[in-house]
Amino acid sequence: MTSPSSPRQPTRILLVEDNLLDARATLRALDKLAHPHETEHLVDGSEALASLAQHAGSDSTLDLILLDLNAPGVRGLDVLQAIESEPDLRHVPVVILSTSDNQTDIDGALRNGARAYFVKPRSVDGWTDIIAGLDVLIAGGSDSNTRPIIP
Repeated sequence: MTSPSSPRQPTRILLVEDNLLDARATLRALDKLAHPHETEHLVDGSEALASLAQHAGSDSTLDLILLDLNAPGVRGLDVLQAIESEPDLRHVPVVILSTSDNQTDIDGALRNGARAYFVKPRSVDGWTDIIAGLDVLIAGGSDSNTRPIIP
């Protein structure tokens, strides 16, 4: 356990997002997290699976995965299912960031192990609630049952 006087280790985040504008907005929003973090950005589901395979069973585990449901290559839902089937990764909270507010998509993501589902905001101000939800999730650790859903 980290002592109160020692610095907190950065939260290791994997962002899977193919849209460059959405990725930039997400990365800018992550800079407002209350927790120090390091973010790896990948642009499709195939890259995500390759990166996750490297993280599984290694010392460079992830603390949080931000996943676009509509990522090209391997779909986000398939990536989510792969994470849930891997014992070394299933403890890592996955948060879906999607343009879809379709209830079927939301239910499918949560049923397949997503810890939270956020509809991507159309404005900078819309990121405030998402960042607050991520801060709660990070502070609670991987055992947190927080499931914020922002339509």
